[in-house]
Amino acid sequence: MRRVSFFRVRLGAAQEADERVLNEFIAKAKMIITSKELYPLVKEMRDKTKVKTLLMPDDAEITNISWVEKLLEGKSLLPVQVEIKPKQDVAAIIYTGGTTATPKGVMLTHYNLVTNAIQNATWFGWSPKDIIIGLLPFYHSWGACTCLNSAIYAGARVVVLPRFSPEELLETIQREGATVLYGAASLFAMLVSSPIISKYNLSSLRYVKAGAMPIPIEIKERWEKLTGVKMILGYGLTEASSETHNSPPSRVKAGTIGIPIIDTEARVVDVETGRFNLPPGEMGELVIKGPQVMKGYWRNPAETKAALRCGWLYTGDLAMMEMATYGYFRIVDRKKDIIKYKGYTIAPAELENVVYMHSAV
Repeated sequence: MRRVSFFRVRLGAAQEADERVLNEFIAKAKMIITSKELYPLVKEMRDKTKVKTLLMPDDAEITNISWVEKLLEGKSLLPVQVEIKPKQDVAAIIYTGGTTATPKGVMLTHYNLVTNAIQNATWFGWSPKDIIIGLLPFYHSWGACTCLNSAIYAGARVVVLPRFSPEELLETIQREGATVLYGAASLFAMLVSSPIISKYNLSSLRYVKAGAMPIPIEIKERWEKLTGVKMILGYGLTEASSETHNSPPSRVKAGTIGIPIIDTEARVVDVETGRFNLPPGEMGELVIKGPQVMKGYWRNPAETKAALRCGWLYTGDLAMMEMATYGYFRIVDRKKDIIKYKGYTIAPAELENVVYMHSAV
């Protein structure tokens, strides 16, 4: 739903030429499934398009009959039988890069999504005994993989929280006996700074996983000291469904993103020359190969060609393989964010890491 909001704001301020460019890449969705809370925004946008709207079953005061009831009555809104070619057919188009450029629609196939669900659940040994906190946004590939697809594959239970509230989250973990929590680094930064964290029993958690941005070592150390729960570090991106790297639970190396997960290869490539397999300690662009890598960008062959080369996904992230912990990777920063100063290559994320360690921050 935030994607709808983005287009509304962007298009409202854009010139006609910008609208024509955006329309080339919009997926032209035919249906929106929404909730009572977001319905006013959806209705405003829907009236300007041909998109149909279905409301969630609990919003009976808005709609006469829910889509679930129609299915149960045999008035199916979907084809009874659909033939799927898992490696070819697109299951989801997820837009990314909208804050810096024209949004790109990442085409993820059924094979991509199922593979990544199995990779995540297998790596961490999920089972029907696990209780997952579903806090990550489901419209993002990471949330869809870890809070929905992986849980279904493992038969785990998901407790869905529609928004982040420190007190509500901590109370839910304690009440439900949650075993797994995934969240952005900023979420854990807020939790470790909250005075209420010590009031709750979080011992049911097997681990937490932080991602979405580089994780300052200070945040990891404070979390583990306050809670006694280990923090797993990893890496992924929408174009890879989304997980590509994880720390082995028993061998987490602070400051790294871990190692490539099951059936996944990773290399560091020289940005200037394109030379593959840079040795440990040398910085270059991280490239990925694996069954979870996207099919391409929707109706955008130029961007697809730039990102997918000879079977490898060029992530746009600068990384290096650690010398001290061979096989572990460390993300330095986004390639486009790097600062060049007097011949030096400076990563803003490294500066931020130093700032995080100051007592006043």
